[in-house]
Amino acid sequence: MLFLAVFCGFLAENQREHLIEHQREKQFMISLLQDLRHDTAAFSSNLQAWGYFYANIDSQFITIQPPFQSFKTEPAYYRAALMYSFSEFNYNDRTIEQLRNSGNFRLIREKIVVDSLVDYDNIIRNQLRNQESVARNEMMTVLNQQNDLFNSKHVDEYAKGLYSPAKIPLQQLYRVENKPELLFRYYNQLYKYGWIAKVLIIENQKLKDQATGLIRLVKKEYHLSEGTSLGE
Repeated sequence: MLFLAVFCGFLAENQREHLIEHQREKQFMISLLQDLRHDTAAFSSNLQAWGYFYANIDSQFITIQPPFQSFKTEPAYYRAALMYSFSEFNYNDRTIEQLRNSGNFRLIREKIVVDSLVDYDNIIRNQLRNQESVARNEMMTVLNQQNDLFNSKHVDEYAKGLYSPAKIPLQQLYRVENKPELLFRYYNQLYKYGWIAKVLIIENQKLKDQATGLIRLVKKEYHLSEGTSLGE
């Protein structure tokens, strides 16, 4: 009888631990859903920003294409002022960091969820971050070349909204066609920057779709509703 009581106690304790672990697993999945919803919103914001950046890069590329026409000087200044912007994806990795640092990946019983989450995380940390680094370097090269081509004071005035292509500034803008070799290098650099901007748009869209798919997968595998919160 004593052995049976000890054995039953062991089974009860073991069952209790499994129940606690399953509850923790569900809490992690609810937290992950919140992170992924944040990510999809961040991807949407990033896509909007890079769509705007790409449109400006492409417009400037067309504006200054050789042979440069002097009447396009003012639009070139305006587009140059819009180059001083950059956007990086704001990754919410709270839950995956908790799982990784605490060794709690073992709690996630659904292998398909673990594999999908690890793949998503790796793409962001390696592929996307590398592409963003390349894009930032290309942008800095564009800005450095603009410093050699344009009067920085007037570029700054356009950036502050003091002028627009419809309002000719009182000051005489520097005639960028006086430096054809620098202008051609700038033209080529815009092509490279535009290419990486387009790559970033494609990558952000793919990752947004992947995050959306992960949300559907987690909700399906753990029977979670759209409004499920950490307190439930």
